Amino acid sequence: MSNADPLSKVLARLDSTDRRIARRHLTEVELRVGERVTSRGELDPAVAWVQAGEIALRIADQSVFTVIPGGVVGGEDVYGAMPRTFTAIASTPARVAIADLRALDRLRERVPPVAATLELGALRTLSAMVRQLDRRVIDDTRAFIREHHDSADHDFPLLASIWDFAPAPSQVKSWSPHTLPPILADLPLAIRDTAEDSATGVQLEPGQVLVREGQHPDGVYLVVHGRLQALAAVSEAVSIQLAEVGPNSIVGTTSVLLDKPHVATVVAIEPVTAVRLEPAVWMGLLSVEDPAASALRQGALHAMSSWVPPIRDRVECSKRCLRGVIHSQLFSDPG
Repeated sequence: MSNADPLSKVLARLDSTDRRIARRHLTEVELRVGERVTSRGELDPAVAWVQAGEIALRIADQSVFTVIPGGVVGGEDVYGAMPRTFTAIASTPARVAIADLRALDRLRERVPPVAATLELGALRTLSAMVRQLDRRVIDDTRAFIREHHDSADHDFPLLASIWDFAPAPSQVKSWSPHTLPPILADLPLAIRDTAEDSATGVQLEPGQVLVREGQHPDGVYLVVHGRLQALAAVSEAVSIQLAEVGPNSIVGTTSVLLDKPHVATVVAIEPVTAVRLEPAVWMGLLSVEDPAASALRQGALHAMSSWVPPIRDRVECSKRCLRGVIHSQLFSDPG
């Protein structure tokens, strides 16, 4: 069973009736090398759950991420309700299980274990994708600074300003169960009780740090009020902004899902209130196979999907954009 594909593994836990229902709502397709799965910009509300082989996500003619078995192509588009973000092409012979919106709904209603496994695959894929794209932007910026300016540590206000972080501690207080964010408040009662027992409130003032680049995640934070920005160091004194997040955003979930250190420091830019959950509790909530618990996974996918188009555009622009900004703001004659 260890060599079985992701769908076969979950089907093995089901009775024959549920297996037939799952097969009815998933269309398995064999792909040849170079065969297209999705095209950027198209409206096609379906996901492709990779069962074998590898699928490359491409920007123009370059591959920027590879989806492996267990991963999901198109999760950010379907759960984020937007046009296709990438062109996806089979980079090896591959097999995918395709489900459109109607099929996804039926899977949640009739065979929750299959829906939960697929949604967790989409979350892990999206987490790894965002992390890899962020890292590419950071590496491109570092390389460009080294190439074009020896004193970048002092003269690059254009890269989201020079940030001086005072390591102020977060202020923590007891959290009222009656004010849980919607993504938790809408869970079934038994599951919500687990979330309430674990939840603590976090309040930050502008400039205070919620999570720090390079540190292992100590929690997942659900933003209730206020805005924060994710910043990554590109030199000793300069950080670039990777994203800005606000209410209903989730901070730290990519690191917890992948069990990796944070790729960015997240700092408040206005007063912030958030709910913190222990990593094990968050992963436990995401893994619940009750149909009603699917709303939590879908909410997390929707929140994370909004990060993808901006970071994709920065990867696509890459050094060309940096060159334009630097020449206009740093190397131009002030006179």
